[in-house]
Amino acid sequence: MRISLTKKQLIFPAIAAGILCLFVLIKTARKPERIDVAERITAVRVIQAPRLAVVPRVIGYGHIQAGQEWQAVTEVSGQIVEINPHFKKGGLLAKGDMLVRIDPAKRLTARRQSTADVNNLLAQLRELEQTEKDTRHSLEVEQKSLALYRKDYERMRSLMDSGTIARSEMESTERQLLTQENKVQSYRSTLNGIPAQKQALLANIAASRSRLEEAEIDLGKTYISAPFDCRITEVSVEKGQAVSSGQTIAKADSIGLSEAVAQMPLYMFRYVVPRGANPIAQGEKLDTETFQRFLSLDALVRIELGNDTITWKGHVARMNDSIDSVTRTIGVYVAVEDSYIKAEPGKRPPLLPNMYCEVELRGKPIDPAITIPRSALHGDTVYVMNADNRLELRKVSVDFPQGHIAVLRSGLEEGELVVLTDVIPAMENMLLNPVTDEKVLEAVKREALGEGDVR
Repeated sequence: MRISLTKKQLIFPAIAAGILCLFVLIKTARKPERIDVAERITAVRVIQAPRLAVVPRVIGYGHIQAGQEWQAVTEVSGQIVEINPHFKKGGLLAKGDMLVRIDPAKRLTARRQSTADVNNLLAQLRELEQTEKDTRHSLEVEQKSLALYRKDYERMRSLMDSGTIARSEMESTERQLLTQENKVQSYRSTLNGIPAQKQALLANIAASRSRLEEAEIDLGKTYISAPFDCRITEVSVEKGQAVSSGQTIAKADSIGLSEAVAQMPLYMFRYVVPRGANPIAQGEKLDTETFQRFLSLDALVRIELGNDTITWKGHVARMNDSIDSVTRTIGVYVAVEDSYIKAEPGKRPPLLPNMYCEVELRGKPIDPAITIPRSALHGDTVYVMNADNRLELRKVSVDFPQGHIAVLRSGLEEGELVVLTDVIPAMENMLLNPVTDEKVLEAVKREALGEGDVR
């Protein structure tokens, strides 16, 4: 009990010491100084709004496909007697290279038969022409004889009328005249029938020659060759195999022309289309050439290979006939020529089917317009610093955004100071301390000219 009383007694001196210290501090403390409140200045980055002729660009994604696809279909039946050693899946063949040869024996026999028929008919035609020639000559001779018989008949008639000769002699001369007239008529009939015979022979010759041409064509069909420089993608025949007419024995893709099929956002694609009158409405015919000339778009096809990006130049060949019902995008076909020829082993591979690719389309520069960084837009508002270095919240109308920039239709004038810093809170007339950001301005100009990434 004694120890507890002693601890309680010690508390009172400590409390008294604390009160004494507090009293001393209050007496010795200085009064607070009065500070006048000044207007706050906010440091911001700014650029002068440039007026630029922006190159409209749009990005789409898709895949590579062959510009030409070919199916080797047999037109005659027979056995495969010869095959190209490179006629295998993945093999490369030049235009005109043989793929396979079908046994030509049957076609050779048909050609020889048709040739013999033609030669036989030609011989008959020559014989008929000689017969016509000989008949005409004989007719001329017999006509001269007929003239002599007629003179003799007239002479004998006069003698009979005068009673010099008997009537029997006159009748004998008349019979000779009639016989000669029959000879002349016979030759004439022969000559009259020759044109019809000749026409029939000529028709038979034409038919035989047609059969000969058909035999030649069938013989040519036994040799199947590559229609263009190609890569074989499918083979379904072997040497010694019998094939029927109409059978597909191979498929091949052209290596001279590749196509990138990319889906483009329709709302962005419309910006790269030239602004102007419809050429069809002006009387031009509706065809692919008119369409390509009107678009006049430059195209870049990019392939990502690890850390490297391979870029190919191409041109817009055509577009899909409809909008994709799921993605609401439009398919654009970009043709790239001679990717195999322009390839660099180890650095720049050719465009192969089913490669994933990025396609960028570039239109003609639009009329110069105010262009600002896209990050400077706050909805439909742009922060502008006026001549008094104070913030102004300006409503603007955007023509179209592209990548990291936005092209304005109205709301800003060239040279006005656009605030890049995201001021929080942004209050009208707040005082600003501007710092010009030349790097951002240069980046805006480069992107407007078609440089840099537009994603």
